Amino acid sequence: MPFNADTDRGGEADGSEVAAGRDPLYDKDDLLPAIVDYGVVTQLIDIPVHEPKPETNVLHYYDKGLVNDAVYLYYLVAEGESGARTAPTETFEATPKADPLPPAGWVQINQGDVFTGSPKVELQLGTSGDAVEMLISQDPTFDRVAPQPIASSIPYTLTQPASGAGVATVYVKFRDAAQNESIVYHDSIHLDVNDDVDSDGLPDSWERSHFGNLTRSGSEDEDGDSFSNKDELRNGTDPKDPASPPTKP
Repeated sequence: MPFNADTDRGGEADGSEVAAGRDPLYDKDDLLPAIVDYGVVTQLIDIPVHEPKPETNVLHYYDKGLVNDAVYLYYLVAEGESGARTAPTETFEATPKADPLPPAGWVQINQGDVFTGSPKVELQLGTSGDAVEMLISQDPTFDRVAPQPIASSIPYTLTQPASGAGVATVYVKFRDAAQNESIVYHDSIHLDVNDDVDSDGLPDSWERSHFGNLTRSGSEDEDGDSFSNKDELRNGTDPKDPASPPTKP
């Protein structure tokens, strides 16, 4: 097939098969599988992106001695011990930089609360020292979102779910002066504008379930275990049982 280096899609290139006297239209006689997953590493990660599997090697290749800010084009071809070759991958590009590492960070809504009865919340943010701006959105694509200066805490208004209740998620990316962007960080909170009539930060349904009424507040410590009612709510523990403290304050 014109412009197709592997007509039978078996993995080995047509020219390699023909040179060895094999059929480029029959995929069962291909000696190598196609290269199906490849690209450029742009993030510093602790856990491998690809899980090692039996009869498989995961390779990372360094191309050194390059010029920063120059665009380099690559394609990959694998060659087996028999001399068989795969068809080339599609061409992909990469640009080395003097500062190749993106910033890291985190985001929390209302200090890690799991519930809010108001769409007006406070975001707590943290990032590495070289970040200069951040993008914040409830849309993970960040469509039409303008960057803003780094801040450790900012007010934010959540988009209210159509039903009036539901999980609201905030997405954040950090960017440094070299225009490296972090991975997307996020935090979620349950928003229900009809389930906190006393505006104490505790869901009415949760207060009634544990106390039978709405007379408590989030800062109180009903069971005297040094953890507030709001801490108990955050961690899913019983605010009336001192033997059931949160796993973390």
